[in-house]
Amino acid sequence: MADAPDWLARSQEAGHLLSQGRADDAVLIFKEVARANPKVADAHNNLGVALKATGRLKEAVDGYRRALKLQPGFDVARLNMARVLRQLGRNEENLRALAIALRN
Repeated sequence: MADAPDWLARSQEAGHLLSQGRADDAVLIFKEVARANPKVADAHNNLGVALKATGRLKEAVDGYRRALKLQPGFDVARLNMARVLRQLGRNEENLRALAIALRN
């Protein structure tokens, strides 16, 4: 895993860029963080959030799925994924994701 303070600082930088509407720049940093920390669910969830903000919905779902594979009880990632699945018109998958989140 990358040095924790560096990883946190880069994630915070990307989050700041995202809050400023610079989602494309945030995606680049979150991708870097996820590559450096492939086993950290938060890194993949954050990448999903940034990808959603750029309109790259299918890629966002992939990020959320990676986060959930690492941490199956990560309901924030599951709810994020459900929202995107709804946007994509994948209602059956959306409802399954919501049902799992409600059970947890």
